[in-house]
Amino acid sequence: MSAMSHAPGVSLVARFLGEDAARGGPFVLLGLRPGIADDAVVIAALEGRLAAVAAHRQSETPEADEVRLALHAAAAQLLDPAVRVHLARKWGGEAAAQQAALASPSSEAGRGVLLEHDALLTLARYGGWNQRSLHRLMLLARAREASPDELVGALRRLSSRGVTDAQSVPRSAPVRVARGELRPLPVRLTGLPTPLADQPPRPADPRPPEMVRPEEDDPAKRLLRRGAFVFVGGFVALAVIGSIAAIIVTAPRTPVEPAPVPPPSTRAAAEPTRVEPFPLRPSGAKETAPRATVAPSASEMNAALRGLDAAVDGLALDSGEALALFRSSVEEVAAYWCLLTPDRQRAATNSVVEFMHSASAVPLIASAAAEVVASGSVAMRDGSAPAAEGVWAAVWSVGMLVRLSGESGLSAAVSRVIEDGFRQSIGGAAPAGAGSFEAGAVAALGLLPRRFVLGERPDRDAELERWKRWVRAVEAAAPEQPARRTELLLAGLDALVLAGPEPDGDQAVADAMVELTLALTWRRGDRSRTWLAQAFGNPRVSNADLHVITTALATRSNAEGVDPLMSLPARSIDAQRHDLRNKYETAWGLPSAAQRDDLADSWLRQLQRVMRESEGDRAPIEHLASAVLAARLNAAAALRWSGGLDAAAVLIDRLDAPVKDAMEAARGSVGDQAVVSPGRFDGAWAVRYISAQRDADARVALLRELGGGSLLDPISGEVVAQEAVRGSPAQVRQAARDTLLALRMNASAVKGLLEQAPTMPRTIQNAELVAQMTGTSVVSVRDPDWKLKTRRVLVERLMELLAAEGEVGRVDRLAPLLAETYSGMASSSLAPTSSDGTPASADESAARLRAQWQQLAAELSAGRSGIVRAEEIERRRTARLAVAGGPVQRFAVEQLTIAELLSAVIAVERPERAAEAAGVLGELANSRRAATHVLHQIAATELAIGRLWAIRFGEELQ
Repeated sequence: MSAMSHAPGVSLVARFLGEDAARGGPFVLLGLRPGIADDAVVIAALEGRLAAVAAHRQSETPEADEVRLALHAAAAQLLDPAVRVHLARKWGGEAAAQQAALASPSSEAGRGVLLEHDALLTLARYGGWNQRSLHRLMLLARAREASPDELVGALRRLSSRGVTDAQSVPRSAPVRVARGELRPLPVRLTGLPTPLADQPPRPADPRPPEMVRPEEDDPAKRLLRRGAFVFVGGFVALAVIGSIAAIIVTAPRTPVEPAPVPPPSTRAAAEPTRVEPFPLRPSGAKETAPRATVAPSASEMNAALRGLDAAVDGLALDSGEALALFRSSVEEVAAYWCLLTPDRQRAATNSVVEFMHSASAVPLIASAAAEVVASGSVAMRDGSAPAAEGVWAAVWSVGMLVRLSGESGLSAAVSRVIEDGFRQSIGGAAPAGAGSFEAGAVAALGLLPRRFVLGERPDRDAELERWKRWVRAVEAAAPEQPARRTELLLAGLDALVLAGPEPDGDQAVADAMVELTLALTWRRGDRSRTWLAQAFGNPRVSNADLHVITTALATRSNAEGVDPLMSLPARSIDAQRHDLRNKYETAWGLPSAAQRDDLADSWLRQLQRVMRESEGDRAPIEHLASAVLAARLNAAAALRWSGGLDAAAVLIDRLDAPVKDAMEAARGSVGDQAVVSPGRFDGAWAVRYISAQRDADARVALLRELGGGSLLDPISGEVVAQEAVRGSPAQVRQAARDTLLALRMNASAVKGLLEQAPTMPRTIQNAELVAQMTGTSVVSVRDPDWKLKTRRVLVERLMELLAAEGEVGRVDRLAPLLAETYSGMASSSLAPTSSDGTPASADESAARLRAQWQQLAAELSAGRSGIVRAEEIERRRTARLAVAGGPVQRFAVEQLTIAELLSAVIAVERPERAAEAAGVLGELANSRRAATHVLHQIAATELAIGRLWAIRFGEELQ
């Protein structure tokens, strides 16, 4: 062995195949020119190189095996059409890439080479033939759509290589495609050929037709195939072992000259000296071919879903190849996810999540995969909107980013890419229900209509196609939630009629209005009906808008009760508009004008009452109660404005009930003061009971007077507890026990039992009584620490009741009411509910509601002078938040910002009352400065918002 063969720095490839083969790149390694477009040529070159390695005198060394693996990897790359085009551009320029794009259909021989490559990597990874390697080969073969026979053939070729000379592979005639013809994007493991397009004819089946089984792919047949696959895999185990031995032992030692290598293409820059895996971020322009406008077939979508699963498995073999497969599969799924059924959408989402977790071990791969997921959301960044062909991908990307934002265990770099992606596309914090795909998709869909209208707009046909795709995405994002679907579609109509150009001057807007009108169901109980009635009374909705909507509704829909004459003329007067509104309200059974007036009067009366009751010095808890009442009235006002008159009426009718329940939840007890300061109560019931002395019947009657709703002072509670523990006779003791259990939510009753604990008889009945009073398990009377444990559970229970009965307890009951009210107002504008059904906190809900008012104020104030702009209000909010501490103060900041934004909206909608709205804010500033508690400020702000709503409705407060 020469010294040159051991000289450091000499490439293994150069040692076995010559210096020319070590110049870099898979083409040169296989002795091919860049731009080759025929799989058969690649396979023949691979066989020739393997024969040259086998003929080398060092063919039995581990170094030779490394070269063989490199040759298989290069062939696997060049057998993938998309990768071949990329590598041809990298190593041969654009002309070579165009030539490589004219690829012939993949052959069965090419699939066999890829299976050989998989087998080598799998056996090397898992230490030879074993159960794990068999399972991996089965998965890879299935991913490559290879039959068991093809896998067996690949393993046999591995076992025979080196014993016999490589046979030449017949070159198949290349199948050219016309320039400009688009091929469907292959979705499979990198290097995996598509199924054969033109297979050679199979020999005729010698069996009679009645013995030939049909080829449908039913579950039973798949199960049989898998069983046969396992059997065949076990059968060829010895062949695989022989293949390893054949590669290492039986190769001929006679050296041969390496096969001649064509000169490499001229390159301006120096070429790298290694065979590169798939690039994570290809430089230059995007290399994938333009996507065809025709939707993919079901089989192509199935291949994309299988590709996501295979990418997860491929991470263990080749992370670069797995990432390339993940990228192509994600592009296909994101572009056409609306065509999948809901269960298959969830399957695709879960596969992406699984890939992100599996790739966490390789930070570069994980970050690149996160950028692949976020790529669709780029079209929505900085307030922009995607083109028609990018709508589905943008919505899917945002939904997937929000879904991943709820995953733990991802690296900080990946989490940063994910959060930046959805924050830059939908803005602000993550939507409620973060951690679900639906939450992100709905948030994106809710923002797109106004961006369509206010942003850069394409031509008429492209504009209509964009709206059609948006409607299809709405149906796919909320397939089992008709109310949410209706809200999204109405948000689209709101954007068109309130922010868009007039439809009589913009045909694209008119077409979009018709599309959304026909997409709505207009069924009984849908908010679409009340929305239309409200639109008739909204001065911001023009007659041209109503003409387009009512014409489509009357002539092209199947809405119940609507006839062809119920269309508003394009040039109409207010009387015609009013009459048509009455027709729709009568046909649909909606509230009449008189009913709307009654609702307005009821709302005004309640607001004035709450304002009167909130005057004067009050305790902080009373101010919080007033704030909750005013917030519920403001929620009813928002429902009135959006057309939800029935829901507003219900809210007004039950305005006080939840607040009273929260304030009087502990009315069965005198309260914590009764427990702490017993001298303030005379114990009148206890005096009557003791006066009964030995009269058992009278004592039982007095015990039965007490119940769950009675007031119980500490002295009386101690008397009842004493009788329940050691009372006599038995009927008195039992009556006392029943009374005590009826009062178990009363702090005085529990305190009375605690007083008896030191001398309480150690009986099973008393142990059970303590367990029932405290809601704990029974303490065994045989326990030596029975009295200690009994006192402990009674003290813990008493502390819980004291906390619930005091002012802190009432705050804990009122705060969720306020949060629920604000969450409801936010959700009326498409903010998704939380995934677990629990409402968000009050400050979070207020932030979402503020964001909606901010968007409306920004749109209305654009291009206007003399009014406070939303940007100025936002700057003040940011300064206030910088000094706010805790959720209560953050809520107060968001609440005050809502009041300012509502005043700005009124200044545009009702300029004649802008000064009055500004006066309300001035009075609010004085009230906040004079307040002694933050809850007082919150109540004053909520009442000011109610006054602003009255101004917006054009109503007068007395």
